[in-house]
Amino acid sequence: MLELVFLRFKTADQNDYLRVYNGGSLSSPLIGTYSGSSLPATVTSTTNNLYMRFISDASGNNYGFVARYQGTKGGVGGGVGDRKKHCNDSTLSILI
Repeated sequence: MLELVFLRFKTADQNDYLRVYNGGSLSSPLIGTYSGSSLPATVTSTTNNLYMRFISDASGNNYGFVARYQGTKGGVGGGVGDRKKHCNDSTLSILI
């Protein structure tokens, strides 16, 4: 199991958003969708993976998010940049 802790969060409300899935792909169950400037609560998976997808319409300039993750039963941890990520002009996907 993994815990995802948000340290900073600010996106264009309803235009930019982060979706977090309980597993290793977009077909995994959706845990939540986050947007705006409220810091999301800690997210806990029930699997050994979390899949995060950040979608932006590129209409504004906010800093997005900063998060860290850790294993709840030992073994893994780090920043979101430590694992596989895919990025294009408007979408960033990260598998941890």
